[in-house]
Amino acid sequence: MLLLQVLAGARALTGADFGNVQIADPAIGSLILVTQAGFGPEFLEYFAVVDGDSQSVCGRAAKRCAQTVVVDVRSDPGFAPHREIAAAAGVRAVQSTPLTDYAGRLIGVVSTHFRDPHRSSDRDLRLMELYADFAGEAVTRQLGASSDPGDPAARGVITVLLDPSRPRDASVSVPFELWVMGQLTASLARRGACREPGRAR
Repeated sequence: MLLLQVLAGARALTGADFGNVQIADPAIGSLILVTQAGFGPEFLEYFAVVDGDSQSVCGRAAKRCAQTVVVDVRSDPGFAPHREIAAAAGVRAVQSTPLTDYAGRLIGVVSTHFRDPHRSSDRDLRLMELYADFAGEAVTRQLGASSDPGDPAARGVITVLLDPSRPRDASVSVPFELWVMGQLTASLARRGACREPGRAR
């Protein structure tokens, strides 16, 4: 249920047509697709397991542990091996953002997909990163993999953003935006220390 809420929030923030969430499996160094919205069986089978060397957008985001955006998959050289399946699914643009825990370990990737070439504004991409930080910690807690007490304010935002009864409107309140501004420095610092599961600093 939580992962469905994480995905619904990501799609609402980015205005996406499709989306999925993958969890990192440190044992095999791959991303495992666990939740999706809008895709057919062929796409889901193709991306069921994405290895660390994949040039898919989610694979690049996981390898770099950084948000990765492809405005048009038809013109992105690295995405060439995946163009056929993307065309069959009706996907033209993708953004993938890592989910991390408070120690900066990669625990997964949330991706949103668009039917037309698309790039979200810098503001919306920053909000997506911050949202992914909070969502990543929520997922980590559900998996029982974190002993860090975390930020009480962040836990409050997680509760609000991931509440399934919350209206999914496009607006974000001014108090929330001010709070976000105050959290960006900490979020960026965490992303600077981001690392893959099981990898030493």
